[in-house]
Amino acid sequence: MYARSSVGNRSKSKVSSVLPSPKPARELALSDCSDVRALRGFFSNVAAPSRSTQALRVTLEWQERIPLESDRLQRNVNLPMVTSVRGTSPAPSAFQASTGESGEPTSRRKLNPSPQAIAPGVLTGLLELPPEITRDIAGRIGPRSRIALANASAQLRPQLTHELQAATIIGRDVPLVGASQEANQAFGAVLLGIGELPVYLRGEALAALGGKINALPPTSRTGRFDNVLGAIGQLPAEHRSGRLATLGRQIHVLPEADQTAQFDSMLGAIGQLPAKHRSGPLATLGNVIWSLPEPDQTAHFDSMLGVIAQLPGEHRSDPLAKLCDQIHALPEADRTARFDGMLGVIAQLSAEHRSDPLAKLCDQIHALPEADRTARFDSGFGAIEQLPVEHRSGPFDTLGNVIWTLPEADRTARFDSVFGAIGQLPAEHRSDPLDTLGHHIWHLPEADRTARFDSVFDATGELPPEHRSDPVATLSDRIWTLPEADRTARFESVFGAIGQLPAEHRRNALARLGSRIYSQPEADRTAQFDSMLDAIGQLPAEHRRNPLIQLCHQIEDLPEADQRARIHGIACVITQLPAGHRSIPKAVLEQAQARIRAAAIKKFYRTLKGFFRTLLNGCH
Repeated sequence: MYARSSVGNRSKSKVSSVLPSPKPARELALSDCSDVRALRGFFSNVAAPSRSTQALRVTLEWQERIPLESDRLQRNVNLPMVTSVRGTSPAPSAFQASTGESGEPTSRRKLNPSPQAIAPGVLTGLLELPPEITRDIAGRIGPRSRIALANASAQLRPQLTHELQAATIIGRDVPLVGASQEANQAFGAVLLGIGELPVYLRGEALAALGGKINALPPTSRTGRFDNVLGAIGQLPAEHRSGRLATLGRQIHVLPEADQTAQFDSMLGAIGQLPAKHRSGPLATLGNVIWSLPEPDQTAHFDSMLGVIAQLPGEHRSDPLAKLCDQIHALPEADRTARFDGMLGVIAQLSAEHRSDPLAKLCDQIHALPEADRTARFDSGFGAIEQLPVEHRSGPFDTLGNVIWTLPEADRTARFDSVFGAIGQLPAEHRSDPLDTLGHHIWHLPEADRTARFDSVFDATGELPPEHRSDPVATLSDRIWTLPEADRTARFESVFGAIGQLPAEHRRNALARLGSRIYSQPEADRTAQFDSMLDAIGQLPAEHRRNPLIQLCHQIEDLPEADQRARIHGIACVITQLPAGHRSIPKAVLEQAQARIRAAAIKKFYRTLKGFFRTLLNGCH
């Protein structure tokens, strides 16, 4: 496949004399697309490249242009068996390390396909290069790829000793911490092993171990938490962020008396990170304020807010959003003031970074004292309107979802305000907030529902067809909340709108509309049932099952004279379903038939009982 230089051939002969047996080229692949880019950069800088390096460079360029699909990777790229440094037994693979599994032969595992991987033959070509070039390449690629390369090159195996130790700790030793009867001692032993690794390899192992604090006896957790926190502090500052975030998630499993102190220790450790690396662990820490003792929650909420305010503006959004989520956990008397403070801090963000924290903040309106909710709803609405129009959909969706928590007298006006604002969004951004408003129509005063139903229905018709399905389905499910005199006309309108959807988008809406036939005036039910059955028959066969199931549940609510014929009609449609889709609707139909028969028998005996009572009374 590749042109070979004489130097490359000599190198290969030396390697083959050491290797127990070379792996087939099809089993060798580099695991990360970043390795593709690293090698391309290396080969582009090689002076006077040999034919081997030229061939490899061409292959890498070809490989980076052509994505590998998942099924091709599963067929052609196996995770290679890693021969241990001593050559006696296979060591855990990096894949096992990342999943926390061990004990299964690596040759049976498939590599979790990445979006891009180097063609299998490239590794074979790498082995033909001079050893010094191969070692240089090994320094530029990730540990998984180095393990794959060392599987074919004995000269690289000594460089992988520490990688294999790290993989062993993560894949074999960390999982035992939770299963061991002496969990605390096992934890300490693993921590000691991690300390013997080079600093650059400790991060993943510490993250895996830190996530096991909850498996320890409660009396041991705080001490081990401090041990892991100290070990993380020895990592290079730019490598601590993710490990601190993992450890922060364990604060809630510590004894309650220790949680506040450990929270403060974490906050101090985060403060030592470069500013651009603080966002992730701050978001995690903000998300566990609920677990602190109640007297400490508000003060630590305020401390977190102060620390977040010191981040670069573009890094504040995520931790602010997580902190907003904790307002409901604060003492009720402190919530409104923190809501207002958060709104002010969010307003200082650049416009494109406000959307997510605003949505999270608006979601907390339900947790405020009832007397404060309407004013904060209006404040949130005003803040959302200051966003770029393409960023408003999510916050308006959230705001629509808390209308039901307002005093009843305030709901209709706020419904109308949000509905009007949704109309200003680009058409493709309106579907979700319209869906939410449609869902909450039943929380409005009954006299206001029909007009708002019609408004949302008309607005749904202005959406692109592929965006209408969810709001139409929700409206289908809310017809029963309207005054009875208004239901039939709205049923027909929604049914017509469903027929205008693309066929593949009708299933859910038909199922939800069919499930509400019982709420229609009795005189209209049979005709609506028949229309629904015809519409279901026009769906693709694989989409008919769920709507049919819902329709089966409605047979009992039809006039008695119409039930037998509808049972027969549904039974015929069920026989046209794919074989694997028939059993459930058939069972539901049989259950409906059984209930109808039982009701008929009960009615017969009731009639017979009345007849005999009348007869006996006549005899007396």
